[in-house]
Amino acid sequence: MPPLPVSYYGALFKNMFTVECSIEFLEEMRTHMSLQVLEKDNQKQFDLTPFVNQHVYFIRSKTSMNHIYRVLRQMGIRTLYVVDDERHLLGIITRKDVVRYKL
Repeated sequence: MPPLPVSYYGALFKNMFTVECSIEFLEEMRTHMSLQVLEKDNQKQFDLTPFVNQHVYFIRSKTSMNHIYRVLRQMGIRTLYVVDDERHLLGIITRKDVVRYKL
């Protein structure tokens, strides 16, 4: 079965998440929801340490796409940070970016 065209997904997405309501209704809901938040809920914290990447890989802005592709594949990483000569962050390049370029 062939995949559905992108236009189909766009229409489906709109139908799933479009809601008709007034501004007054939204304000009333916001007030109601904020009243339900307890003070202790504002104090909760999550330890995100297990999810933090301790190893940051970066490349210079003049690096070729072929080299970037090889680094991503060999290192098994999904993102590389692009920096200038002073190591200031210029952007992030992902596997998807490289694949789009290769096509």
